Amino acid sequence: MNLLRAAGFLAAGVCIGTYLHTQISVFGTLTWSVVIGIAMANLGLVPENLGDSLAKATKMTLRSGVALLGFSLPLQAVASLGWGVVTTAVLSTVITFVVMVWLGRRLNIAPSGSILIAAGTSICGASAIAGVRDQTDADDNDAGLAIGLITLFGTAVMFAWPLLQPVLGLGDRGYGIVVGSSTHEVGQVVAAASTAGSVALGVAILVKLTRVVLLAPIVATIGVLRWKWPSVLGFEESSQADADGTRKRPPLIPLFVIAFLAFAGIRSTGVLPAGFLDVVETWQTAILAGAMFGLGAGVNLRTLFRSSWRPVLLAFTGTALISGLSLLGVFVLVR
Repeated sequence: MNLLRAAGFLAAGVCIGTYLHTQISVFGTLTWSVVIGIAMANLGLVPENLGDSLAKATKMTLRSGVALLGFSLPLQAVASLGWGVVTTAVLSTVITFVVMVWLGRRLNIAPSGSILIAAGTSICGASAIAGVRDQTDADDNDAGLAIGLITLFGTAVMFAWPLLQPVLGLGDRGYGIVVGSSTHEVGQVVAAASTAGSVALGVAILVKLTRVVLLAPIVATIGVLRWKWPSVLGFEESSQADADGTRKRPPLIPLFVIAFLAFAGIRSTGVLPAGFLDVVETWQTAILAGAMFGLGAGVNLRTLFRSSWRPVLLAFTGTALISGLSLLGVFVLVR
């Protein structure tokens, strides 16, 4: 019963986020949803008796939404971007992730926390945080802090790029590549790119989804390193429980990530009718908005502001790095 109530609470958050998007469209539904969730949590408007049910409903919803993202990704469209664009997206993502994990160790941040922040910054925001969380043993505080930082810096980038486009002399296509290669959440990409028109928006979404595809190999790599060579990521050596197999290990690639890849493959065959894809897109947005609302409802701003400056520095550095790499790629590999 509590799970149903939690689902209803998420649905209410989606309705509020959707309405606010219709009134102030510069923010996407996903961004509005997470902001409303954070506001309600910190104003004491989240029912306390939902507890674990809300966390469980949010987790299920987020994973379902990530899986449905696969229907938005025709793989041949990614290939049509050209090697320079794809290389820019891949290198900016991988380099940022590796550097952030390394920097997290230098800053003495727990590996579970630094990996979540690195994944959220380099790949796809809260969706990536959900994808890698099981591989890191991260707790709710780690996840909440990572989501809060990703929301903060992703929103800052979302506002910054439209202001910087004329200063940097970026055309619509180049601007779309930069936005798609550097902005954290899909909703933030849409909000930032739409200011430059349909060409920039279309390119930005494809580039962003190219980064989303990297979720699967990065999650698998983290899983292998976490359990075979944990010290590489900064974890302590595997415990005796790990060695004996008495501790359950998560799959190298979560089922919902496999579903994402499968749905992308089905979309790429071209057999799905446009009407079906339109319906899926609507549900995908609604489900992800519900997940964003639920994630926001788990963010305690007092905890965020009381946290060490180190995670903030890590998130800021990662955001600056992926933005710089994206610009470098456009100027060097694409032009």
